[in-house]
Amino acid sequence: MENIGAKLMQELKELSDLEVQSATLLYAKFNRELENSYKLKIEAIEKNIDSQIEYYGRSIEEYSEQKNKILERYNNEFQKIYNQRKEQFINISVEIQEIQANQKIAIANFKKIIEDREVFLQTSKYSEYIKRKKYFKHVIDTTLNHAEFDKYTKLLEELTDPLELYEKKLEALVNKYNGYKEIIEQCEIKLEECITATKEEFEEIVKYRSASLTVLKKRNLIIEFINKLINKISGNSKLEKDVIQKMESELVNVENSNNEIINVISEQTITLIATIEQLRDTINSEFKLAMG
Repeated sequence: MENIGAKLMQELKELSDLEVQSATLLYAKFNRELENSYKLKIEAIEKNIDSQIEYYGRSIEEYSEQKNKILERYNNEFQKIYNQRKEQFINISVEIQEIQANQKIAIANFKKIIEDREVFLQTSKYSEYIKRKKYFKHVIDTTLNHAEFDKYTKLLEELTDPLELYEKKLEALVNKYNGYKEIIEQCEIKLEECITATKEEFEEIVKYRSASLTVLKKRNLIIEFINKLINKISGNSKLEKDVIQKMESELVNVENSNNEIINVISEQTITLIATIEQLRDTINSEFKLAMG
């Protein structure tokens, strides 16, 4: 138990710096990876729009206002998903911080019980217990009287080791600490999943554009020459119909789909936090029961 105590005390000294560093690094990773993912997708959408404007024989400057409005709407959809996931990320991070604070308390209590036990070892009460135990064992080992043997064997069995209470409390604190540690590890997995899920949700936002770009490329390869002739004559109206109006229609689908995703994320966050708090309450209840 002393080895575990030494380990816990060392972890207490390192815990504050590590938890701050870990939280900072994870949040930085969350922002860095999602910002990079978002920027690449916005750039791809912009290139997609530009290529189609040029395909219909129009200038990009001519359609800059419409293009910017479309990009702004896409920006808003990315931002809505990001904000919802950030809220989830922060809520989980707050739970981790609270659990880490409880870990510190567990370690501090472990140290106090170790110190209390050391003090108790020097008391007359413990000395009396040791004397009684030695005497009972001596009688049992040396007596030839059957009745006396039975009497002192029973007395020895009924003799309660006062250190057991300290050991019980120390074991309960170790279990509590380790229980908290498992929750933190699971929370950190959820934080990583939060990043992955957001990237997948970003993919959902651009899936219509990816499909449209593929179709456009296929069409270019098949009827490129014919389209060039048609675009010289009616490129403006076709661009409005085949690109601008189509993208506006796609964005309605994106917005509707995004609203559903945001509701799912919100419910997911509520469930996650409730589960974390329930696990924490279970550990605390088991700890109180073990402490008597």
